[in-house]
Amino acid sequence: MKKKTTAAALMLAFLLSACGSSAETANSAGSAVTESAEAVSSAAQAQESAEAERYDYPLAGMSIPVPETYLKNRDKLYLVSDGAKMEDGLYVLDQVLYPDTLENLMAITEEAEFEAVRAQAIPLLLVLKAEDEKWSEEEVKEWLSQASTLDTSRLQVLSRADGFTCYEISAKEYADDLPEEIKTLYDAIIQETAEAKQNIIHSEIADETTMSAGTVLEFTTTDIDGNTLSSSDLFAANKITMLNCWATWCGPCIREIPELEQINKRLREKGCEVIGVMMDGHESAAMTEGLDILATAGATYRNILPWDSFDTDLFLQAYPTTYFVNSEGEVIGEAVIGAYVDRYEEEVEKLLAEM
Repeated sequence: MKKKTTAAALMLAFLLSACGSSAETANSAGSAVTESAEAVSSAAQAQESAEAERYDYPLAGMSIPVPETYLKNRDKLYLVSDGAKMEDGLYVLDQVLYPDTLENLMAITEEAEFEAVRAQAIPLLLVLKAEDEKWSEEEVKEWLSQASTLDTSRLQVLSRADGFTCYEISAKEYADDLPEEIKTLYDAIIQETAEAKQNIIHSEIADETTMSAGTVLEFTTTDIDGNTLSSSDLFAANKITMLNCWATWCGPCIREIPELEQINKRLREKGCEVIGVMMDGHESAAMTEGLDILATAGATYRNILPWDSFDTDLFLQAYPTTYFVNSEGEVIGEAVIGAYVDRYEEEVEKLLAEM
């Protein structure tokens, strides 16, 4: 089965061995482990604001300076960077540096070619932020030993603040066969990262289920049959639209489709609707596979493709993620992250009661 996912997963997959093939892991780790460079297609929101000179990680309650050398050399390098909740009271900030551009990484389709690039990448930083009342240092090490192949003896206390302890593992040595220019850039960025980690700013940890709430969606896209649709076409006729974001490589997404079909039938009786967003549907092979998946599952509810501004409109960290949208196109309530089918109608009923 092909595996494609978000930038967060590209980074987490490099550092951690946890797999997002279950809803529980998708909810905590942020997404599935990737074996494809297409993971960078929905790069973390922090990436888009790199020129602001700090990366903000609201899901981990941390902000860190961006390496200046990286900002000056984005035509040669790509920094995959994100923060996520891993367990209750345990959060992670990860940075992995690739010796290539985002555009080139996006163009890679062969797994062998991607693995060759990944072999030259370097994990810059791993910070684990642990709530003191819930995690001792030994418990953090135990978690890390189970979630990764990293040497936990290298784990060090970085800082303590507001009832949390931050632990870190610094960059590993890079391959000797890299071009000298890349080595020079790596050396500079490693040094800048060592300084940056001493200047982490802590903030209140955000709730990923409400990160997109209040966003008004306005877009044009196509459905899986090629028909052009606007956001008003999709939302105006429904009291609430349940927007289920899925991908053809995602096992939990596929397994819940028959149940989504039944949920859609029940919701239609209440003036609501389920709409699927096939996140990898822009690829011809994935579209073919997706159409077959839907047909096999007997799904008749509408499915559309992600629109151009999807990555900035919605805070998507995992598959599946389900959002709820009112008739004006506003995202409301709490998103459901993971394949928690029993929670979908509960959220719709709660939102209907509030109208």
